[in-house]
Amino acid sequence: MEGRSLPMQARSLLLLLALTGLGSLACSSAPEPPEARRTSIREALERAVAEAPRLHRSEVLAEGQVLQAEAPPDWILEPDARPYRLFVFRLPARSPLPEGALPGSGDAELVVDWFGPGAGGSVEENLRAWAASIEPPEGDGWRAADLGTVGAPGSLLTRLQVDGRFLGEPVLPRPRLPAPEEGGETPPEERSAWSLDAGVLETPLGSFFVRAVGPREALRRHRGDLDRFYGSLRLAGRP
Repeated sequence: MEGRSLPMQARSLLLLLALTGLGSLACSSAPEPPEARRTSIREALERAVAEAPRLHRSEVLAEGQVLQAEAPPDWILEPDARPYRLFVFRLPARSPLPEGALPGSGDAELVVDWFGPGAGGSVEENLRAWAASIEPPEGDGWRAADLGTVGAPGSLLTRLQVDGRFLGEPVLPRPRLPAPEEGGETPPEERSAWSLDAGVLETPLGSFFVRAVGPREALRRHRGDLDRFYGSLRLAGRP
């Protein structure tokens, strides 16, 4: 898997910014010196490049197809040698951590798995397994899954979002508290205020399984980017 060049819409954005900047400078009653003008345009372009989504493609799956998706630049692509795991992203905390919190304890994670055509279980089986990994607050049931068409024709996404105590195990290593001075076990991480955002994408190549999990505040801050990530998932030919 690898990150690729900026998608077409990002390149179009750069061109638009350049033209807009040039037009506004031309209409100014007191134009900046040429060097300051070039610096201003260059800084605007650099900001646009830094903030543009990154296009990621999986290894070739079957029939010369790959799964591609767009992720924001602050999502960190982590290595994973398991053949069924296409992507693993670390979603960094976007808000200050409480005083005394361990670095990295506010991060969330997102994984995308593919087990092959017809493998990995049904949509209902996976939704039930994911729902069972979260213990919602008492008297609070998990929210119904959102259902919609995503990507190429014939691809259907079923998505589940739920808050509560996470009972499963994250894929990425979590920061650990130091062990007590006089022996004993390291206290487990508190995961009572976590969220899960998971989905099954059904395609002609079989189902792709997406799971984002982490502290509730982290997923809330990434909610818009998660929506765009799901919306960008699609099969494509070998680049």
